[in-house]
Amino acid sequence: MCRRVRQHKRGFTLIELLIVVAIIAILAAIAVPNFLHAQLRAKVARCQADFHQLQLAIESYRTDNITYPMTSGMPWFTGTSGTGVDIRLWCLTYPIPYMKTLALRVFPTERAANRDGQLGTPSSFDKYDYYSIYHNGAPQHITDLHRTSGGEWRVSQPGPDRYHTFGEIQPEYDPSNGLLSDGDICIVGPPGPRIPGTAPIKYNRAKGQWGDPPWNVW
Repeated sequence: MCRRVRQHKRGFTLIELLIVVAIIAILAAIAVPNFLHAQLRAKVARCQADFHQLQLAIESYRTDNITYPMTSGMPWFTGTSGTGVDIRLWCLTYPIPYMKTLALRVFPTERAANRDGQLGTPSSFDKYDYYSIYHNGAPQHITDLHRTSGGEWRVSQPGPDRYHTFGEIQPEYDPSNGLLSDGDICIVGPPGPRIPGTAPIKYNRAKGQWGDPPWNVW
């Protein structure tokens, strides 16, 4: 009579399972931050690319019209002096379409600040900001240059910190300072009018502005 030999299948022990879980956790801890940082770098690159397209549209408009889009929009059209960037820059889409849309890819604003650094409520209509020293079609006071980092115009949006200071009270965002460092993503136009008796303005790449003039507030 043959006797069957029962084979017992051996499973994983608790220690072996814990080791596997620990290895997976370590790999996830390495991979997830790298993945999130790659996503953030890609979003910054997309935002900057959109801003460069906007820069080309603004300068093309300037070439055709001898002036830049106005900061205040069209009060006679909107009935208010406080107009969103979609109204201020509507001239870039009609009647000549320098851009197809003004709905750019931007970081959402969670906090906003005025030029004194005081916190405020983010505007409901502005995802990014445009400001020109040619407020209503004519050059304004030279002190307006602090709002444009010394340029004839400035476009800004919050950086990864999601804190919009409108390109005024801190240097612009630079990923070389750290991927999550403070600062707005900005593009600055050509240098604005010179103060009589001063030297020509040179672009300061470290601060993302033209020169280091007395109107600089940071």
